[in-house]
Amino acid sequence: MPSRYVSDPTFEWTGSGFEQSIVQRVADDAGEPAIAELDAAVILQLARFSAVASRWISRGRVAEPVAQRGKQ
Repeated sequence: MPSRYVSDPTFEWTGSGFEQSIVQRVADDAGEPAIAELDAAVILQLARFSAVASRWISRGRVAEPVAQRGKQ
C-alpha cells in the first residue's frame, strides 16, 4: 500500500482521484495475494457494518411505541 494513503495526515482519500485505481495499485505493488488480503479486509468490515446496522434497526423497532406499530 502506498505510504501516502496510510501515513500522510494531510492526504484526503475521498476525492483524491485514487479511489478508482486502488485495486490496480495494490496489485502492482504487492501482487494477487495483496488483492486477496484487501478483499478479506473489505469483507470483514462490511460484515461488521451489517451486524451493527441490523442491531441498530432492531433496537429502533423494539423502542418504537406500541401505538405506532403496524400503521405504516
